[in-house]
Amino acid sequence: MKFHLWLIGKTQNPHLDALVEMYLQRIARFHPLQVRTFKGVKGLSEPHAQRIIEREERQILPEIHGSDYLILLDERGKQYSSVEFAGRLQYWMRSSSKRCIFLIGGAYGVGPKIRGRADEQLSLSRMTFSHELARLVFAEQLYRAFAILHHHPYHNV
Repeated sequence: MKFHLWLIGKTQNPHLDALVEMYLQRIARFHPLQVRTFKGVKGLSEPHAQRIIEREERQILPEIHGSDYLILLDERGKQYSSVEFAGRLQYWMRSSSKRCIFLIGGAYGVGPKIRGRADEQLSLSRMTFSHELARLVFAEQLYRAFAILHHHPYHNV
C-alpha cells in the first residue's frame, strides 16, 4: 500500500509549512508518503467559491485512478481517537488498493464529484479548521498513528 497526501494550494504561513514538513520527515522513517500539492485557483474570491471548487475538482479528478482508495478529510467525516485511527491506518496498509490517498481540500472545500468519489470521509474534529491548519493537525496525527503501530514512545497512553 502506497500512501499519498494530496493538498490543494500552498500554505501561506511558513511556520505552519515548517511544522508540517517536520512531521512528514518523521513519517518517512516509518512508511513512505508521497505528498502532492495541486495549484489553488488564484484571482477569485469567496463570491466565486463554487467556481473555485469546480476548477480544483477538474484538476484532481483525472488524477484519481479507479483502484485508488480516496479518503477525504472533511468536517462531516468519521472521527476516530488516535488509537482508533492507528488501527484504521493498519487496515488500510493491509488492503489491496495500490494507492491510499488522503485529500485535504482548499479554502472552500471540495465539490460534489470528489465527495462522491471518496471511499471514506475522515474528520479531524467537530470543530472547523482552516485547510492550512488541517494539514498540520493531520500530519501530526498520521505520525502519531505510525508511532502507535511501531510502539514508539511518542504516543504516551
